[in-house]
Amino acid sequence: MIPSPSSHPPLLFPPPQKGALPMGSGRSKCWARQGQTHPEYEAERFRRAFRLSKPAFNTLLHRYCAALIKQNTIMRSAIPVAKRLAIFLDWASSGGSPNQTLARTYGVSKAAVCNIIHEVQFV
Repeated sequence: MIPSPSSHPPLLFPPPQKGALPMGSGRSKCWARQGQTHPEYEAERFRRAFRLSKPAFNTLLHRYCAALIKQNTIMRSAIPVAKRLAIFLDWASSGGSPNQTLARTYGVSKAAVCNIIHEVQFV
């Protein structure tokens, strides 16, 4: 029997049990709490974190947005462009922070940090 298009395939993994921690729960969510462009950062704190002003960050964001944007897929949501740019600027301004530190700070995987640095530096 052919399944109807509206039916969903069976789950590959069972849903988590009550009280179970989701994957990646040990990662920092500070970026998600602060928003994509750090609206609650004071200007000086933002400058110390990224070594440029908010208007300069937004200028870079608008200039390179088309080259850095990624599509959402069924398996995952894309990392926002502002977050990708922030990861690269944090890495570049700190003289090459370890990927693990950046991954914890921004709540992404080490592999994602490595890919972002590689992609952004050649834009």
